[in-house]
Amino acid sequence: MGGIILDTALIDSLIEENPLDKIIIKKILDRKYAKSDYKVEPFSRQEIKAILDTATGQLKNFIQFALFSGLRPSESIALNWSDIDWETESLNITHTIVYQREKDETKTEASRRTVKLLAPAVEALENQKKFTFSKQGKIFNDPLTSKPWLGSGQIRERWEPLLRKAKVRYRNPYQTRHTYASTMLSNGEDIMWVVAQMGHVDMQMVMRTYAKWIPDNNQLAGYRTRNAWDSFLLNGPNLAPKSDAEEEEELKADIKQLVAEYKMASPRGFEPLLPP
Repeated sequence: MGGIILDTALIDSLIEENPLDKIIIKKILDRKYAKSDYKVEPFSRQEIKAILDTATGQLKNFIQFALFSGLRPSESIALNWSDIDWETESLNITHTIVYQREKDETKTEASRRTVKLLAPAVEALENQKKFTFSKQGKIFNDPLTSKPWLGSGQIRERWEPLLRKAKVRYRNPYQTRHTYASTMLSNGEDIMWVVAQMGHVDMQMVMRTYAKWIPDNNQLAGYRTRNAWDSFLLNGPNLAPKSDAEEEEELKADIKQLVAEYKMASPRGFEPLLPP
């Protein structure tokens, strides 16, 4: 009965969304997709700030870009300035660098994609211009050699001492990608948009890897990010997802409020939609 009432209110444009759509995805996923043995350990906002406050120059630009683009390290180091579309603030992923070899291919067909750039990622690119833009080649260089990155091993050589200096517990550089995904999902960005951004084939990988960071199931409609990510590092969205108890209480409150609004707003008053 409650679902029918809310659906009718939605059709009548009395409410903007049905709160019953906010069923936590991790509770309805098939168990084999909701679990993963892989250790996902995203950085908190405080850790992100500590890392970026400690890093300088090209290394800071590279890490900030990684944290707010969600690219795989092999994709980031292969980027050329010609891959950036400044007008739409997006980039095209068409190649990678793996084991010091550049490949004119990506991990999967879905990995060949266009990525919408968030404001902090655009800022990192703007700051990187003074180092490599005039050469119109690779965007990011190893700050110690001033030459393009050769691979993930070289990144780790710069990454480990940086985390130690920032007093942040060590996690491998790939966790910047996990940080991006968990941050987007826990702040309510649409799961299908995140899937497309990260270059996954379908939702299963995202659900299996990031289930506990997915607070609800929202509809994709001419998608625009829900949060102002340009202010994230200052005072932006929360990184940590709400607890199950908080989500449940919020859902109850939403239903109670919307039913009350429906009773008040309906031009015909509240009427049962089915016989008692």
